[in-house]
Amino acid sequence: MAIRLVAVDLDDTLLDSGGTISPRTLETIAACRRAGVTVTIASGRMFCSLVPFADRIGDNLPIIAYNGGLVRESRTGHTLCHRPIDETLAAEVLALCRDRRWYVQTYLDDRLYVESRDDDRARAYEKLADITAVPLGDAYWDLRGEPTKMLLIDDAERMAAIAAEMRERFRGRLSLPRSKPGFLEVVDRGVDKGKALAFLADRMGLTREEVMAVGDGENDVAMLHWAGLGVAVANGAALALEKADVVTASNDDEGLAQALERYVLTA
Repeated sequence: MAIRLVAVDLDDTLLDSGGTISPRTLETIAACRRAGVTVTIASGRMFCSLVPFADRIGDNLPIIAYNGGLVRESRTGHTLCHRPIDETLAAEVLALCRDRRWYVQTYLDDRLYVESRDDDRARAYEKLADITAVPLGDAYWDLRGEPTKMLLIDDAERMAAIAAEMRERFRGRLSLPRSKPGFLEVVDRGVDKGKALAFLADRMGLTREEVMAVGDGENDVAMLHWAGLGVAVANGAALALEKADVVTASNDDEGLAQALERYVLTA
């Protein structure tokens, strides 16, 4: 069946290493839109960080944000689906991170909360996502509410050990994918990009055979598996490359544009 919906990861997939969308990629997406195909973003980032990119590639796109924890229209802000973390579980994560001295940031009501903006990891994330975090000082560790996501950040080697401990402790209670080697995402146990993409496809009246997903990270595996056609970019994580149906060129070699041209526009 012809592809009618394409969900694309943002960092290291839609964006090149310089954080930009190439002219060829923009034109290819525009050609898909002219052919009646919806191309949207599915990312671990917060919604407000994704809107500027969504505005460049479409009109009022149904964005999959927070690894699937939130599906919301880019222009109207209308929420289609929201699956936050239980407040008690979020408090347990904060307590564990404080005890272990692990860096963690919390996304509540589409705002990013941190203990301090002076931390190098907070500053690097602000630059990456082009947002401003809200520092709470010691009060951060008593933050309450139902966050859409939490994110632990460390170097890749330490994160492997952190992820193992987190997954053992919260097995069956939280979903804990790694979007980058040093990023451990924390979302509700029923949340992943695959489930969010299935929800969106059903809302649009589409079968999985009419859906293509493109990504690079371990957090993309669920949507690569669910979609009728799962495409990994060549710079992707080993697990994404293994689980994808096909592998396209890297993000710096316009792999997304090549995949759209081959599997959507000439199919």
